[in-house]
Amino acid sequence: MFVLCALGNFVECLQKLAPWFFACDHTNCARWLPVHIRDMLSLQASHPGIYEQFMNGNFTASKSHRNFSRIAIDQVHEQLNAAIKGDGGGVGLTENDAALCRWTVTGPEIVRMLEQFEDTFLADSTETKHHEQTPSFDNHFKRDVSRMLDILAVEVPFSTTSGDDLITLCANTIADKAVAQTVKSATDVGNKPFVTFFKERLSSTASVSVLTLLPRNKLPLFLFKSQSTKRGTSGLKVSQLKSDCQLFSRLYIACQTRDGNRDDFFRYENQVYPPSLSQGGSLFAGTKSDLLDSLPINKSCELTHIACAATILAVVVQMLRPNSARTFSDYRVNVFVPYLMSVLSKTERVDVVFDVYSEHSLKVLTREKRGVGTRTHVVGHTKIPTNWQEFLRVDENKSELFHFLAEADLDESDTHRKTVIFTYNESVRVAAGCVDVSGVECCNHEEADTRIILHSCHAAGSGYDTIKVRTVDTDVMILAISFFSKLNASELWIHYGVGRSARLIAVHEIVASLGPTKCSVLPTFHALTGCDTTSAFYGKGKKSAWLTWEAYPDLTQALLTLSQVTAVVDAETISVLERFVILLYDRTSECESLDSARKHMFTKKSKTMENIPPTANAFLQHIKRTVYQAVHCWSHSLEAQMPVFDPAEWGWCKDGEKWLPQWMTIPQISQMCQELLHCSCRKACTARCKCVKASLPCTALCQCDGECQRL
Repeated sequence: MFVLCALGNFVECLQKLAPWFFACDHTNCARWLPVHIRDMLSLQASHPGIYEQFMNGNFTASKSHRNFSRIAIDQVHEQLNAAIKGDGGGVGLTENDAALCRWTVTGPEIVRMLEQFEDTFLADSTETKHHEQTPSFDNHFKRDVSRMLDILAVEVPFSTTSGDDLITLCANTIADKAVAQTVKSATDVGNKPFVTFFKERLSSTASVSVLTLLPRNKLPLFLFKSQSTKRGTSGLKVSQLKSDCQLFSRLYIACQTRDGNRDDFFRYENQVYPPSLSQGGSLFAGTKSDLLDSLPINKSCELTHIACAATILAVVVQMLRPNSARTFSDYRVNVFVPYLMSVLSKTERVDVVFDVYSEHSLKVLTREKRGVGTRTHVVGHTKIPTNWQEFLRVDENKSELFHFLAEADLDESDTHRKTVIFTYNESVRVAAGCVDVSGVECCNHEEADTRIILHSCHAAGSGYDTIKVRTVDTDVMILAISFFSKLNASELWIHYGVGRSARLIAVHEIVASLGPTKCSVLPTFHALTGCDTTSAFYGKGKKSAWLTWEAYPDLTQALLTLSQVTAVVDAETISVLERFVILLYDRTSECESLDSARKHMFTKKSKTMENIPPTANAFLQHIKRTVYQAVHCWSHSLEAQMPVFDPAEWGWCKDGEKWLPQWMTIPQISQMCQELLHCSCRKACTARCKCVKASLPCTALCQCDGECQRL
């Protein structure tokens, strides 16, 4: 009865295991394991003698007297074959019939004699202990069990806190969501082809051969790692060149018969994405920090010269590397807190401001350019990844790290009744001191850039008239200049950069030099010429844009008008902005519209398509994105609750869960150019012909080859 149950359990285990081979694309096992299951299920009827031996337990063999050492018969055969073949194996024996016969007859007998000799003289054949029944194995097993219990003492597998995450114990790395989905659905994915395989190939009505190829599922498994979708610059250029070559080749052929409209041609972009604003569908990124070189900055300030009442810290984790810290708890205690205390020793208040990462953020495309990393669950005992920068590429990693650092307990004796404030998602945590934080909590700011300005204003309103901001982001610098007059602070300093390039910048001095008007429109200018959510102009950096602004003062009023837009940008402002872009590309141009300037630069200046301005339509979408960033986001930096605007109305479109730039509202030239219109008429062109409807003569691009007889 026991053996019968064992046989049933054996077959049942195989039936549970088989779907996993189908799901994981192990085609050999998936093909032949069902055959074995079928044979086992029909064994009593098809081979009663073998079934009887199987029921008697004769399906394993033992080569020694040791306990728990019986192995399957086919495994015994393999071991005997290996012993018979010897070190050299059977190489060369099959080429000589006489040698093969001698080896076949004498090989097994020689092996038997050798094993008999070894059993008699070289080992104790009466030993019954299993080979792992030794003190060393026992100690090793105890250590493994002890480590597992230690882990389970702090980690609860399949707990509600882990949600749908698939977490590796000890390392605390989190598998990709696609891998977690595979684990949940693999059984269902494998069951269907397993049942279908039995029905179509092994049943009495089978119609498909067992050897027919099996379809693959290609499910992401545990070694799966998401790859960056970033394309190489050379690949993008080759793709654009191929597209341009095809376009102009077809235009050349068509214009042999038809007269081309050059003005109409330059109203449309030649690519799906405007080459002057986009790089393969992504925002073209310039160098934002170049703008600082154009500002009137006093470079003689010493880093240790200024004593400030309040300090605002940002991008702390990017500046503080783990060094010798092994776990995140070590990092917080031995790296982060000592740095915080060193800053607090020189000031009365410290605000640590962290970013908030949203899945629907407009900055997703910018963050994706930085590459991909491994998702890690941040808790105290988790070991710090060896590649710190790769760890910081994952938004979820940074969010958990920010929360972990914000929960740091500070010793009251070290803070000396000074104030320390951490941002924690939309709220704040006062880690030391006593202060009213009603003006900065319940904050819906996504970017730390704007939240830094809000905390600076709160600090100034709390009596700290000298403020220092620690950052490496140019956006913070621009916002600080723009909002300084509204902070009611006497001095505002920016500790900008890291390492040898770090410098202390006096914002109040820059504001006095630039004047209130230019300071107020500086964020709009910065967004127009390229930031994280707007494109830079290809080949035109911040320095060129600043010099063009100085040469074209009319831009200041246009930027001032643009910074107050709430609904629609008026035509006069757009005209001034277009003129600014034309001068940015060609300081001597007399063109007033972008489309005419494109024609002039391409035909008269021999510039390439990416080195001429965007079309008026593409530039209008760029202006909308500028307004969204500068007006609808940055201009509300002093408000804890920013008003929410729909990006779809301001130059963005949604693709699934991501926001993508809406580059144009009109098709590209290949879809709109009348010269490229061609028909498919094989005989005479009738009234239904595309060319006839458009009142155009047929060309060599048409199926009729331009030699048709019109009816």
